[in-house]
Amino acid sequence: MKGLVRKDSGIRSVEDLKGRTVVTTAGTTSDGYVKGATARRNIFVNLRTARTHGDAFNEVLNGKADVFVLDDILLKGLLANSSQADAYKLVILDESFGFEPYGLMFRRNDPEFKRIVDETLLGLYRSGEIERIYAKWFQSAIPPKGINLEMPMSPELKQLIKTPNDRGI
Repeated sequence: MKGLVRKDSGIRSVEDLKGRTVVTTAGTTSDGYVKGATARRNIFVNLRTARTHGDAFNEVLNGKADVFVLDDILLKGLLANSSQADAYKLVILDESFGFEPYGLMFRRNDPEFKRIVDETLLGLYRSGEIERIYAKWFQSAIPPKGINLEMPMSPELKQLIKTPNDRGI
């Protein structure tokens, strides 16, 4: 579970959220994660939900919330596009939630399309092209603003590339 906080907030873990205002985006898994993590530790937080990621992000920027909890890649993207990025950082609040992968979703009962998707992805994985594509979008300057998300490939993603599957979640 990752959180976006002011660098000078002192927040480094779930325990540091005691009595703080935490914002999540309504309907995301982050809302449940925060509730579960704080309940297990008997920590009271003022939990708020915002309608959109942008609204939640602005609550932290405007001082209405102490931390915004969301997927790291989404937080990085919001932060990278902010003029106030230097005042904030991402912190790992709780590592016990494990890995929540993204996936592809498409129409059921279309085996021909699934076969094309599977073959295309396997080709990208086997050729190594997936590493070049990943580096372009997550570790290099992205046009038009030249923003670099500086997100190295996780060990979990590397393993999925080595041993792909279509099990889903």
